[in-house]
Amino acid sequence: MNPDPATEKAINETLAEWAFAVQRADLDTIASLVTKDAEFWTHGAPPLCGRQALKLALEPFFAQYEMHQDFHCQEMLIFKDHALMRGLEVNRLVPLNGGEEMEVKQRAFSVLRRGLDGKWRFARGITNLPPEEDASSKHESAV
Repeated sequence: MNPDPATEKAINETLAEWAFAVQRADLDTIASLVTKDAEFWTHGAPPLCGRQALKLALEPFFAQYEMHQDFHCQEMLIFKDHALMRGLEVNRLVPLNGGEEMEVKQRAFSVLRRGLDGKWRFARGITNLPPEEDASSKHESAV
């Protein structure tokens, strides 16, 4: 299903707002970009359910790292007020204590939902580490 340009633009604005909030470690903005009932699954960790759980998980992380995140979308499907996206996240982590910078690549699948206010927010997400050969290869955005 091909998204209309305005909807695709609005979703991409949410992605950009997320990346900017992550870079600034802005927990309130990050929480505003997820639904109240959001649930996220990450590699080897228990689920994060809701805005407060996300903030509590990210707070100690942001106390240790500055994070720059790029999302390389490989597929986007939009169905009225829901969108499915899959792709590759590339996270550059800069230790605040002056240690060595790291790059972490992970596969990501997200469900976004458009609220009554018209704003797209993350409702569900799952990330996992790709096989070694996928993590080191270059991926190009399909969208």
